[in-house]
Amino acid sequence: AAAYNAAAMALTDGVEVVFKNDSEVLLTPRVLETAARLGSNHLAIFRCTTTREGTQYPARLTPENLVELLARPPQAQDMPGWGIHAFPRPWFEQIGGYDLAYQDWGYEDSDLRLRAGWSIGAIDVTSCLLVHQWHPRTAPSPQSDRNRQYYEATKQQRQIVRNEGRLCWRTDKPDRPSDNIRVVQQPR
Repeated sequence: AAAYNAAAMALTDGVEVVFKNDSEVLLTPRVLETAARLGSNHLAIFRCTTTREGTQYPARLTPENLVELLARPPQAQDMPGWGIHAFPRPWFEQIGGYDLAYQDWGYEDSDLRLRAGWSIGAIDVTSCLLVHQWHPRTAPSPQSDRNRQYYEATKQQRQIVRNEGRLCWRTDKPDRPSDNIRVVQQPR
């Protein structure tokens, strides 16, 4: 979460939409254009097609061999792309970015969707093809259960206090919150 916050913070001032992707997901034409358009006003969540164990990839992926790759065994399947989304940068800054209480892996993207649902809204994007490359599942850490409990408590409270009341943005910009401001945002 801290790395994503730092990356968004480091963007130049002209960047209005942030697209977050995982390294094992391949993008096809029109994904970034769609992200820029739909992520300008909402949290746009992109669905994926995931390959299966044993999939053989070509040395270079093209639109032509991508269709062939997805058509041959082992058969690819649809999956939600919870961590693949685009959103308005000003909104992300306003909500304090990812909540740093989420440690390790799990529920930080669910938390972001929850906050979008309470403010700008979230939409599912199914008009683009994103290919998630198969990899072995990572065993959940003990922290992921704590993250789930924290997330469930956030949903119940319907109140948002992020990063222990601290925002993690540059303090060299007078128009951005400083680290000593407590932020509480009530859902709409």
